[in-house]
Amino acid sequence: TLFQGLRRINEGGETRIHTDINDTKSALQLAEWADLVVLIANDTAGHEGQDRYTISLDENQLQFCEKFLEGMEKAKKAKKAASVVLLLVHGGPVSIDKLVAPSPAILDAFTPGPHGAKVIAETIFGDNNPGGKLPITIYPSDYVDKVSFLDMSMEAGGVGRTYRYYTGTPLFAFGYGLSYTSFSMKWCNTSFP
Repeated sequence: TLFQGLRRINEGGETRIHTDINDTKSALQLAEWADLVVLIANDTAGHEGQDRYTISLDENQLQFCEKFLEGMEKAKKAKKAASVVLLLVHGGPVSIDKLVAPSPAILDAFTPGPHGAKVIAETIFGDNNPGGKLPITIYPSDYVDKVSFLDMSMEAGGVGRTYRYYTGTPLFAFGYGLSYTSFSMKWCNTSFP
């Protein structure tokens, strides 16, 4: 599990978990002792045989994350706050419009595989340098109000789909991604035999 991966990498430290998204107060109290908080937002909206009607987190998770981040911002002003990483776990695009600004750090894990917990923990603790780039465009949450999910054309609803046809401002564009370091990529003009 993600918790086990974080606990394993956090050698010598104490790792605790809070799972009740209806109890922000207890989560904030638990965060008071921490140096680092990993706030996990797990998209549960769409599964096999179940359609998604939104690209946002479900309302309960969104409200919990908003309240928790607001509480952490207040604690920061009082100089009592831990660092916070918002960790997204999902199988498709998730729009987090309301969480971008208050989140000091965001790590998008999509659906991590069998070694995902270890790699996520290594990345958060700085043992791994992420160089991942988004393989999709993340649209603002109101995108679903402008485009019918039943319209599969690339120019759907006049606002389009994918990085190539979308005419609006994406929340995160295709290829977006940061790293702990600076690097550049360029095409080499090399001919091959």
